[in-house]
Amino acid sequence: MNCYLILLIIVLQSFKHSLSIQCWECTDCPEPFYTSYPYAARINNTNYGAVCMKTVMTLDTTKLINKGSLFQCPATTSTANIQIYCCGQDFCNQGDKISTFANSILLSLIIVTLSFYGI
Repeated sequence: MNCYLILLIIVLQSFKHSLSIQCWECTDCPEPFYTSYPYAARINNTNYGAVCMKTVMTLDTTKLINKGSLFQCPATTSTANIQIYCCGQDFCNQGDKISTFANSILLSLIIVTLSFYGI
């Protein structure tokens, strides 16, 4: 019974993420990023398959960082002076390094722990 409940939670969590994604949006974002930055906004992209993104443009010794969302990640995500990072979890473009599997790993650890203790 408990395994079915856990499976249902995983399916519902995945379904929620397929309907929309929430991302940070800012132009010339600070690095490291902080959520109280006055020019950053939380946005909700309801397009199917949308991703959060972070663009880093290097100009001489200066880095210009933008954050937002895209309908889909472009096939080419790097040139000499521009890198585009895409991720598919809510607010995953917050950090200086984007992790697309952080929530999946956490959820897996919870499931293994619950299974180990027979809950």
